[in-house]
Order: sequence, then C-alpha cells, then structure tokens
Amino acid sequence: MKLTIAEEGFSTQMLQDVEFSPENLDNAYVEQASLFAYYAEQSRLASKKMDNFKLRISTVEAELDKGFRDAAITTGVKITEKAIEQSIARDDKHVKSVMAYNDAKATHQMLRDILEAFKQRKDCLIQIGLTRREELKSGSLRVNESSQDELKARRESLVR
Repeated sequence: MKLTIAEEGFSTQMLQDVEFSPENLDNAYVEQASLFAYYAEQSRLASKKMDNFKLRISTVEAELDKGFRDAAITTGVKITEKAIEQSIARDDKHVKSVMAYNDAKATHQMLRDILEAFKQRKDCLIQIGLTRREELKSGSLRVNESSQDELKARRESLVR
C-alpha cells in the first residue's frame, strides 16, 4: 500500500520506489509505469493544493486589507498603502497562509523531482536491458560457435 504525501515516511518510500538493483530488474521493469503514474498523480494533487493555497493568500490579503481600511475610516486615522501592506505582511493569518503555500510548493517540487528521477530510472533500465540483450546475443553466439567447432573437431576425429 502506498503512503500519501501527508503520511510520515512518504519521502523514504519515494527513495525506495525509485531504487533498483541488478537482482530485481524484472520487478523494476514491471513496476516502472505504475510507479510513474502514481507519483504523477501525487504531483497533480500537490499542484492543485499549491494553487488552492495561493488563492487562499489572495483572499486573506483582501480580507485584511478591507479590515485595516475599515478600521482606519472608523477611527479617522489616515493610513498609507505602505502601512496597510506592512500590517498585512505581519498578520498571523497571512503568515500562516504563506507558510502553507510554501510547504505545498516544496512538496510539489519534490514530486516533480521524483518524476524526473523516474524518467532517468526508465532510461537506465532501458540501457541495462539493451546491454544485457547484447551480452546474451554475443554469449549465445560464442556458445554456438564453440559448439560448431567442437562438432567439427569430433567429425574430423571420427573420419581419421
């Protein structure tokens, strides 16, 4: 069972999923497409979450801006745009929204990086497969050639 981004151990699982060794090549070939699809979906979900947090920041900023302007009108205090911007930037609600967006952005980037790792894994698997196929071809040719040589030598020895 695959972990979700929010679960502890997800980063460790990602690293384990992208790994393979010569002993488990067949398994790596079989899993490649489904693992890539899984992490592509996780990346899509992280992108959506990031977009939602970005929208949330805009909403929070608009709400805070209105609140500061209304408070200034009510109290009769003249307030500058710069003062409003600074008040918004210091507000806990805004800070939390920006931090949540930054976390979502980092998660999305991590998933984009793992997708790139899976592309490189695929290239590596293809290259290893080609190399092994060539080794098998040349190995079987050598076996066939040596078998032919042995048969020829036996025939010659029987003829003598």
